[in-house]
Amino acid sequence: MNKKIKLFSKIIVLIELLIFPIMTSAASLGLVLPTDKITVNDIAIAELRLVTGEEQINAIDGEIQFDTNALNVQEISTGGSVFSIWTRQPVFSNQSGKIIFAGGTPNGIKHDGTVFKIIFIAKKEGLASFTVASSTTLYLNDGLGTIIRPILSKGELAVQATSSTASINSWQQELNNDKIGPVDLFLTLGRDTTAFDGKYFLTITATDQQSGLDHFEVKEGDRGFVRSESPYIFKDQSLRSKVFVIAVDKAGNATLARFESPNVQKNYHPSLYVWIAVSLLLLVLLAVAMFIKIKNKNVSRPSKK
Repeated sequence: MNKKIKLFSKIIVLIELLIFPIMTSAASLGLVLPTDKITVNDIAIAELRLVTGEEQINAIDGEIQFDTNALNVQEISTGGSVFSIWTRQPVFSNQSGKIIFAGGTPNGIKHDGTVFKIIFIAKKEGLASFTVASSTTLYLNDGLGTIIRPILSKGELAVQATSSTASINSWQQELNNDKIGPVDLFLTLGRDTTAFDGKYFLTITATDQQSGLDHFEVKEGDRGFVRSESPYIFKDQSLRSKVFVIAVDKAGNATLARFESPNVQKNYHPSLYVWIAVSLLLLVLLAVAMFIKIKNKNVSRPSKK
């Protein structure tokens, strides 16, 4: 019976190797945990870090598991991430004890860096851990979407009993130090007959290297600013309304951009009207000057007898 099980296992492994372009790699994923003493009720930061080794990585798709009895995740920050595009923003659940995510970068990366930061609160004394799930995969920047299995490491943290001093909030300290708003705020008009009932939409992208992006706000025409995800579906499908977009990071810093719609009425140009008014005024003054000159010339001319 055991021989049959072993044979079956070998067959399954062989099928996987034939079907999926999976290969071993020196790339690795692991959690960098706080080195300072952590006590109950402290808010600390864990960092998921990618080491690329000799590989050029294009994308990541994975999951992190954590012990909900020992800690609770409060927030995820992608500020300073090596991945610029998130097909699935990192989301967490303190019920299931999971963080799921999927991201990528257009040109691939071949350097070590942060994937994202996990802001968590220590709940009780003892050992707290983060584990990168074995299903987590990396994709090579080879044009084939080749899958590689990174070396995974588990992060464990010893939480001590509540201290007599005030609780530490490392995340708040980072927010206080972030004084710069999001950058590279780009707005792109789109329309796809197979999506959003064929309506026009606005794709919004931005980056923030410190606390990370929090949300976008959109103002369309006379409407007020509303919190929005990307893409934003236009309320005015005629695209005649002026549109403003604000990108806000987790520290509250904001960056404003205006969307230049192709159908916005552009007949009114204040500078053009000022130029026309000044030109008319100069013409009037010139005409008056010429009239006075001619009149004075006629008055000074001696009359003929």
